[in-house]
Amino acid sequence: HWTWASPQWEEQTGLTVAESLGRGWLEAVFAEDRANVLQCWEESARTGQLETEARICMALTAECRWFKIRATPVRNEAGRVT
Repeated sequence: HWTWASPQWEEQTGLTVAESLGRGWLEAVFAEDRANVLQCWEESARTGQLETEARICMALTAECRWFKIRATPVRNEAGRVT
C-alpha cells in the first residue's frame, strides 16, 4: 500500500495525499491498465522490485499518458520492508 505521495503526483493526477494512500492511487491509473499494475505491485512484495508501464490520467487535461513505473522498497537493518 502507498504510504505517501509527492506534490508532483497530486498536481498531475488531482488526487490528494489522503486520496492516494492505501490503494487510492489506482484511481489515477487508466482503467484498462489497473489489473496489470496491481499484479505487478503485488508481485513486488515477493521480488523486491517493481517495474511496469501504465497510463496515468492527468487531472488538468483529462489526458492519459504512458509512464514507466519503477520502485524499490526501503528496508530496515534486518532487511524488512519499512
